[in-house]
Amino acid sequence: LWDAKAFGPDNIWICGGSPFRWDGTQWKRYPYKGFHFNSGIRDIWSSADQMHVCAVGYKRSIVLYSPEEDTFKWVDMPHDEHFYDVNGTEDGTIYVAGGNPNNGDSHIYRIDPDGTVNTWLYLQDMLVMNTWFLRDTLYLTAGRTIYRLAKEKTNLVWHVTIAAGLITEVEMTGPNNIIAVTEKNTFLHYNGSTWKEMPFPYPKSVYATDLSVVGKHVFIVGYTPEQYCL
Repeated sequence: LWDAKAFGPDNIWICGGSPFRWDGTQWKRYPYKGFHFNSGIRDIWSSADQMHVCAVGYKRSIVLYSPEEDTFKWVDMPHDEHFYDVNGTEDGTIYVAGGNPNNGDSHIYRIDPDGTVNTWLYLQDMLVMNTWFLRDTLYLTAGRTIYRLAKEKTNLVWHVTIAAGLITEVEMTGPNNIIAVTEKNTFLHYNGSTWKEMPFPYPKSVYATDLSVVGKHVFIVGYTPEQYCL
């Protein structure tokens, strides 16, 4: 399993080979046409009303939820890439970050509520792993660096900050609370004006893979060189 997102007590999704949803009483698995075990669904996003859900993963894997049929449908994308991140807005506009690890190039796609796919941004030599919007501005991570889009519909991005290690996951709970975790025993926090990098309060070096923020608590999972789970 690669990802778990709770959007409400009856709207919890987990994904790995395929998406699963908790509806408040039971789990349901959603196989889809085109599924294969190497597809590796990595990330999932849902609107609050559950009318718009998108899961993304390896080997060109993107599926959209059809509430009328209660199933997921494969989306044909214009480039042969892995897809690492997905988020969206409540009207069903979805943004997907994908990249080719062989050449390091990335695309960010916008999927409109009617399912139309548009190439929104193309970035060379930047493998984009995370995206989010802050005050209507797109932010993204590539390698150790956080960038923000300088101007919409251009490929110009501005450097924001550099972390000690590869940034693996980012979660934003509000404009004054954004947390990013890295592979180098550190995490970053944004308080609305500045980023601050801090070490994990753990005696061993930690490769963090995911995090979740619940109120004032931050839960981080990962592993050490000895493969201990945290």
